[in-house]
Amino acid sequence: MKIPSLLVVVLCAGALLGARAQAQVEASLVSAETSIQPGHPFSVALRLHHAPHWHTYWINPGIGYPTSLTWRLPAGFTAGEIQWPTPQVLKSDTGEITGNGYEGDTLLLVRVTPPRSLKPGTAISLATTAKWLMCERECIPGQSELTLALPVWAAPPNPDAQWADRLARTLAELPKALPDWSATATRNGNVVTLTMKPTHALTQTHPNLHFFAVDNYIGYELPQEIKSTSDGGFAMTLHVSAEGPEKPPSRLQGVLSTDEGWGPGGSVRGLRIDVPL
Repeated sequence: MKIPSLLVVVLCAGALLGARAQAQVEASLVSAETSIQPGHPFSVALRLHHAPHWHTYWINPGIGYPTSLTWRLPAGFTAGEIQWPTPQVLKSDTGEITGNGYEGDTLLLVRVTPPRSLKPGTAISLATTAKWLMCERECIPGQSELTLALPVWAAPPNPDAQWADRLARTLAELPKALPDWSATATRNGNVVTLTMKPTHALTQTHPNLHFFAVDNYIGYELPQEIKSTSDGGFAMTLHVSAEGPEKPPSRLQGVLSTDEGWGPGGSVRGLRIDVPL
């Protein structure tokens, strides 16, 4: 992915670069539980605390590159992929769209599975290298070496008083496919129409809809038009990116966000879309 041309990419000595990035993003590794039980998966999260007006990027950044984790785990442990929260549209101070990503205080969840052979009464340390691109009016590559030490107990673990609830809320808000909606997509030239139909009568409104393509097939910076349909749904006109995949995908995949959220009480922040084209 390209770095935004309107921004200045800061290239400087490693120590200075790292110090500057750390000043704009505070990174840490946190756990939902206070201990590990042999063979039982548990959730950890990369916490990124952004300075005001700074942001990092989603799995499809639009521009820049997404945050990544490179794990160094004890023998027998496995770590899943990052579970990406619903992103937001990132804009410059002049209103220009600059990508897809996160601001404020963000948790990127990862499911870790320990081996059944883990011995109670010991302790383990998880280690990872986190890398991100941090942008405001300029972009700075950031990197942090993170560790998390946890004891191994035979008994079920207790929730971490500081992080358990936040990780649980983040998990509940992750993009999901919901039974309340069915989706279809068709392509005509460089235009894709995504049609959403409710499977039963709904009273919830969905303002400020935005579709985020996971593969940059739909241009992140291009306008998205929305029209209501007679069945209570809506049709979105999406424009194919000139810098998208060389071979058109066979499916439209991404996340559809709305300001009020989806599902009962708006608890799901993004609706997962995966339909044939």
